[in-house]
Amino acid sequence: MAARRSAPKLPELPPPRLRLVAPSSRHIGDLFAYGSRADFTTFLDSKPFRTRRDAERFLRALQSDNRAGKRMYWVAELRDGKRAVGTLGLLFPFAPHHRVAEFGYGFAPDVWGSGLFAEAAQAVVNHGFAKLGLHRIQALTRAANVRSIKGIEKIGFHQEAVLSEFYQEQGGERSSAALLALLAPPKSGSKRKARR
Repeated sequence: MAARRSAPKLPELPPPRLRLVAPSSRHIGDLFAYGSRADFTTFLDSKPFRTRRDAERFLRALQSDNRAGKRMYWVAELRDGKRAVGTLGLLFPFAPHHRVAEFGYGFAPDVWGSGLFAEAAQAVVNHGFAKLGLHRIQALTRAANVRSIKGIEKIGFHQEAVLSEFYQEQGGERSSAALLALLAPPKSGSKRKARR
């Protein structure tokens, strides 16, 4: 079982067109608006939100996990603060001495292809390496989720493996996962050695 991290105060991160802020009750309406869409949940384990209470439960879980140090998750707001367009962050399921985190994310379908996700993701990854001292950030997504794979490859992630029959789908069938990862940049003057 992974040791828990102490929960630092969630800093606000400033990508150019967004603000990454701590989850707040003011985001519930926006989370419900896009989280209730079937196209948003196509490749997620969850079903679309049916009520605002579903969005509230999701938000409370993010807040609780942030406080417990299980994750550092932000809400991505448009710079004017009038609308939340996604959530993203780092999860810490591994022992802290490994310096590895998992990257998780979900953005509103109406901003897909706009470049907003790449801006936000880059800010989170930079924070993970520069401020948290992580060595590796990895992401799992369904292998059929080509848009997601391409989105994180744009910020430097590389696909390392396809994990056969990883996910148990709601209809009973199984689907494969793509494992992508990004390593911290080598310190100046050092070279990365491949190890097995």
